[in-house]
Amino acid sequence: MRRDALATAEPGPSPLHIASPDTTHLAFAVAVAATPQPRETVEQAVNQLLETVGGPAGSHTGRRVVDTLISLGWLDDSDGRLIVVHDVVTDELLLQSLLPPPGWSVDVHSAASVFSALARQPRTFAVLTGHVRRLAADMEESGSSRRIAALERFCGEWITTHADPLGRLLANAGRDGGQALLTLVTSRPWQGFDHAVWGRLVEPWLVRAEADHIAQPFLTAALQSVDRVPSCLVEASLGWLARRGDQTDTEHLLLALLDRPDLAPEAEDAAADRALAWIPSRPDWRHTPALLKRLLRMRHPDDRLGRVVEVVRDWLTPYRRFGVAPVVRVFLQRADTGAAARQEIIDRMLTWLRTAYRTGSDMGPELCALLEHNGLPAPDRARLAHCAMDWLEQQRTHPRSGRVLRSLLSEDGCPPDLRPRLITFAQRWATERSAGLPGRPSVIGALLSDGSAPGTVASLLDQLAEQPDSPSAPAQLHSLLLHYQHLGSDQKRAAVTYAFAWLDGHPAHEECVGVLGPLLREPDLSFAQLRHAVQLGTTALLKRRDDNRLMAVLLSQLEGLAAEQAGAVADVSLEWLAYHGGKVQRAVLAAFLTRPDLSVEQARRGIDIALDRLSTETPAKNRTMLSGVLRHPALDESRRSRTVDCALRWLSANGRLPKARLIIEDLLTLPALSADDRRIAICSAEDWLALHGNGNEAFAYQLRAALGRDRLESLADAPPTAAL
Repeated sequence: MRRDALATAEPGPSPLHIASPDTTHLAFAVAVAATPQPRETVEQAVNQLLETVGGPAGSHTGRRVVDTLISLGWLDDSDGRLIVVHDVVTDELLLQSLLPPPGWSVDVHSAASVFSALARQPRTFAVLTGHVRRLAADMEESGSSRRIAALERFCGEWITTHADPLGRLLANAGRDGGQALLTLVTSRPWQGFDHAVWGRLVEPWLVRAEADHIAQPFLTAALQSVDRVPSCLVEASLGWLARRGDQTDTEHLLLALLDRPDLAPEAEDAAADRALAWIPSRPDWRHTPALLKRLLRMRHPDDRLGRVVEVVRDWLTPYRRFGVAPVVRVFLQRADTGAAARQEIIDRMLTWLRTAYRTGSDMGPELCALLEHNGLPAPDRARLAHCAMDWLEQQRTHPRSGRVLRSLLSEDGCPPDLRPRLITFAQRWATERSAGLPGRPSVIGALLSDGSAPGTVASLLDQLAEQPDSPSAPAQLHSLLLHYQHLGSDQKRAAVTYAFAWLDGHPAHEECVGVLGPLLREPDLSFAQLRHAVQLGTTALLKRRDDNRLMAVLLSQLEGLAAEQAGAVADVSLEWLAYHGGKVQRAVLAAFLTRPDLSVEQARRGIDIALDRLSTETPAKNRTMLSGVLRHPALDESRRSRTVDCALRWLSANGRLPKARLIIEDLLTLPALSADDRRIAICSAEDWLALHGNGNEAFAYQLRAALGRDRLESLADAPPTAAL
């Protein structure tokens, strides 16, 4: 930007010097902030700025500014419509106009001039709000808390001051007005305006939008997006329900209201009452089951709970076809609905299942909902088991057949008179040659642990011997290896032999990780077999470099990998980790951090990726990753303080969990822990012992030992006077 001479001047040598953007810079900022729009609209916005702030006579016009930006390659003109080549152009020019160097505060005059020039047309103002929202999000991601606070303060004050003209501007602007107002209500840095101006800023548009039947999407999106719901938004939503609650799209607003955990009791009562009144008139609507589930998950006073139960009972009729299972599942999870109501729902469900079986309807989800409920009386469970068995024999390959089978095979899932029939069917199902039967490993595991099914393993091994390339072979091998402890010695050797034969013949198969993972965990493999399995896995990973499951399996294999193999797997994993996040990243990172045989550069790259994640997330499942960083030998001094901060942040969110002991122990054994951090770790240890010490004697002993060592080391390091 500086090569193009469009950036503001550098601040002077004094730290007290504050730069101010000139008119030229503001004109270019307005031009890019008004796009994407037709060229005439952009030029008009620039001219309005120049008329307001003044400047050298005739030196600039909207046309000249746009021509300059196009010639520099910052704007593209596509059939009269201007488009910025990259968002960074808009962000940089806006940033230097609103927060000029050194950037700690908003230049009120410049920012007001830019906003005023772009607030003459509804579409232009909507575009501006989106640009500033993106700019604030980038600032938040980079950790510029003071700068974004300054921008929020100015934007909130500016919106509050200009509420009347903005309300008049947007009142008749249709969807453009709704887009701008939604950004103002839900997004930083705009949402901090004084909500006392709601009636002048938002209400005029809402009145017109309600008449045009477009108010509901706005209210729903606002309720779903705000961090803390303002009372004016709740009142507007309840008012819309009172006037328009019979519209066909009402369920969206009802769900958005009931999903808010911060509603006032009076507002929650009103929303629940509206939902209970709406459901009977729309029993077959697509979102009615979701509304019923939400109502069943709420706390209710006794009188309202009775109404909820009555609505659910009336909704559950023999002809109901959609959404039955999730509603029944949530209903049965409640303990306060009363025994009579629960029994009535169970009776209705059993009637529903018999009707659905006669009509050939899909009963899988409903069977699972009832079978997985532990509170069914024995007679009802027996009736249900016979119904499920009849369904299974008709729906062998249904996606939920494995789940239904696993529930029936549980200890109290099937009456004795039905068990022989069930075992025979389960054995045939487990050896089904077709692929893609979910739940096969759990069913085989249940059969292997059942004394009445000794022939299951033999059937599987015979099928593998006869048809080693069958589509079901990987699932069967996975099941056998996963339940290795239930096999006899000869059966174990046969399962391992078939597994290696299949892996050798299918080195690039997408399911090879399902066979390789449990194979590598078998304790009876010889060293040669272990090296062979590792070689197969490494070769497969180098061909499929995005297979994160295979990465986790190989990285967690601490034996059998040669140094060059471990380095190659680490390189592939680091390449993948750099571009992937979320839950899939956690397992790979946790396994990566357990390897002691990587180069220092590889280890520290992995630690940096883990710290980037740990700095922004504190879920309990990050414990293994955090422990891996704390214990890693490549953790140097520059990364140690950041790791400790992550650990303390995690403990503040999860320190009461039983497994938090491991993080506390790692902290207490970490070298060079500061006095303040050690004090926090000791307090966490004492709190954990007070909460869990009596019920976990072995763990408590280990933590007390670490705590005792830490205190002794603290006394040894203290000055003599402090020790005395």
